[in-house]
Amino acid sequence: MFPLGSVLLPGNPLALRVFEERYLALVSECVAGSGVFGVVLIERGSEVGGGDTRTDVGTLAAIREVGLDEDGHLSVLAVGTTRFRVDRWRPDDPYPVAEIVPLDEPNDPVDLGPVVRRLEAITDHVEGLVWSPSGDAVADLYRLAGLLGPLDAHRVLAADSLADRAALVADGLDAHLALLRSGWVE
Repeated sequence: MFPLGSVLLPGNPLALRVFEERYLALVSECVAGSGVFGVVLIERGSEVGGGDTRTDVGTLAAIREVGLDEDGHLSVLAVGTTRFRVDRWRPDDPYPVAEIVPLDEPNDPVDLGPVVRRLEAITDHVEGLVWSPSGDAVADLYRLAGLLGPLDAHRVLAADSLADRAALVADGLDAHLALLRSGWVE
């Protein structure tokens, strides 16, 4: 498991710069094995050093590329695949390990109209922002959740229905739109 201060959503990319010994060991074992590790959000604490509090819903990450960056640190590119729930944390030896249960994606009917209308209002304020729906509500909501902050994105990841996810994304876009209109963000 790789606890982070950000959320990995299924279908989204993850770029990591790995330098801690425990995570170098994790990547080495993953590359030699399945090429997959879990990512969970850190609720409290730091990405470096351990002692953090972690969420119980995360995403499996499939490693696509591993290399060395210009500073000699390990550079990892992965993509989110399947969401999961942590059933039980094991001791961190040498890195965090958990027993997980994969979670099915919901397939309830959902109206993305309210989300699209909010996104269109945002594009009126952000030059160059273009979004077109893929026709896959699960993928579209994950893509849009990637625009939100980590706690809001995690709520979307953990939601068990598409209707709940759409409402969470719409609320997050409303908050972003309010900031745009106030001039606090560009």
